[in-house]
Amino acid sequence: MRCDSHAFLEAGGATAFRLTLRVGGRTGRFVLRMSPAGGRAAIDHGLETCHLGRDG
Repeated sequence: MRCDSHAFLEAGGATAFRLTLRVGGRTGRFVLRMSPAGGRAAIDHGLETCHLGRDG
């Protein structure tokens, strides 16, 4: 894990997960995105953990 402001500025997909599922022999892929509030909370938690402010 990187703990610098560039890591957060480059984290365009940090609040989304690419998933591949297989059910009954069929495979599907999709992106599961956090809600805007959940995404903000995740980024805020990372910034706090790295002792960075929102301004880096």
